[in-house]
Amino acid sequence: METTQQARPRAAIYCRISSDPEGLALGVERQEVDCRALAARLGLEVVRVFVENDTGASTKSKKARPLYKEMIDGARAGIYDAILAYSASRITRRPAEWEDLIRLYETVGTMIHTVMSGTANFSTADGRATARTVAAWDAAEAERTAERVQRAKADSAAKGKWRGGRRPFGYEADGVTIRPDEAAALERAADAIIAGRSLGAAAREINESGLTTTSKNLAMDVVSLRNILLRPRNAGLMEVNGEITGKAQWAAVIPEDKWLALRGILTDPSRRTQNGSERRWLGSGLFRCGTPGCGGVVRAAVTSGEGRVRRLVYRCKTSSGHVNRDMYLTDAVVEIAVRDYLRDEQDALRAKMTVPAPHRKDVEKLRADLRGYRERLKGLPAEYAGGRITDWQMVLEARSNLEGQIEEVEQKLTALTTGNVLGETLTAADPGQMFLDADLDRRRAIIDALAVVTIRPARRGRPVGHVPGKPYFDPKFIDVDFGKHP
Repeated sequence: METTQQARPRAAIYCRISSDPEGLALGVERQEVDCRALAARLGLEVVRVFVENDTGASTKSKKARPLYKEMIDGARAGIYDAILAYSASRITRRPAEWEDLIRLYETVGTMIHTVMSGTANFSTADGRATARTVAAWDAAEAERTAERVQRAKADSAAKGKWRGGRRPFGYEADGVTIRPDEAAALERAADAIIAGRSLGAAAREINESGLTTTSKNLAMDVVSLRNILLRPRNAGLMEVNGEITGKAQWAAVIPEDKWLALRGILTDPSRRTQNGSERRWLGSGLFRCGTPGCGGVVRAAVTSGEGRVRRLVYRCKTSSGHVNRDMYLTDAVVEIAVRDYLRDEQDALRAKMTVPAPHRKDVEKLRADLRGYRERLKGLPAEYAGGRITDWQMVLEARSNLEGQIEEVEQKLTALTTGNVLGETLTAADPGQMFLDADLDRRRAIIDALAVVTIRPARRGRPVGHVPGKPYFDPKFIDVDFGKHP
């Protein structure tokens, strides 16, 4: 008599490891081998293996587990009759997710089998209670681990030690030893930005040198470089919860005074930046629309229309009906005006330089003052706890005063380091020619430091003597106001 072979129950294997910084995935491979052996013993057919590497499953984990969700949805749809894992904690350490697994069994009968923890018995009250108890202890253990990690990090922070994590750009994996090529790249980027260049240009130079970020070896972009440069660790400083708490136990890759200057530039709300590629046009985002009541910036645009010659123009960002002016002719007017101004007023500009050149003795004294103020600020809670200061209001007042002194010293260090964007230009024999020879970022920075450029609406109609087929342009409607510089 012919018999029909009964299909075996279908199973999904779930493998997970919470930490795999080297990306070796050896832990999950061993889990799969043991789970397949368990499936063979239980007579289950493995139809899918879900592997989530370097992801946590506790209440403290912030990483999503998309494959876990896909597996549960598949079981709920009847694709899998059972779920296999190495242990209960590999599936989840979250009590709420164990409740979901209990409901999954009650609705579609999905079984949970593990190599080390056995089979979860959701069919009885005692079995469900046991699962909930184990889940609660797993969650507690995960939280205790997180608390130990946080205490260790707090202790390391108090001692100025590195608290671990991904290798910081500029340092080796220990977070302390300087990596020379990356450290040099950071200081070059800092110097370039202080001198007026853009983040985009600095990021491009890092990429061209063959360096990458420490996150999956990705190319350096504007956002990544800005975040890296703003880290106090680059100046050898310790940061806890957004506050600088003192000196760290590693050397700086950017001198502290230079880093303070850099931070001031990068966090300046008035700083105009362009996400993405480096700026390509002299006046885009810099020159202004002179239409009465507007004052908005202009952007690069291309003229269009049937029968018209396509040209690059500056167009008001607010309304295309305001100003629409030939880009190259406008740039020429502005560059000639700035060139002549630098040549004619170079002596007066040198005399008006408001930012002194850095003096080593001044910088060292300010650094010492800064260290002293930070140490006093750090010691205030201990003074209150030890009874040396008995009024908490006095602690708050002392804290406010010290924070004000720290801010004042940081500003002085910034001033001594930043210098003036015009400084290098004004040291040249011909400042005007040096301006013309500078790269785009530097020319933009010099214009921004010296003048306000306004493109005023021109008169309607073609001027007298206009030759058909050629653009008509009147430089009188380009205002370059040098009253901006003190």
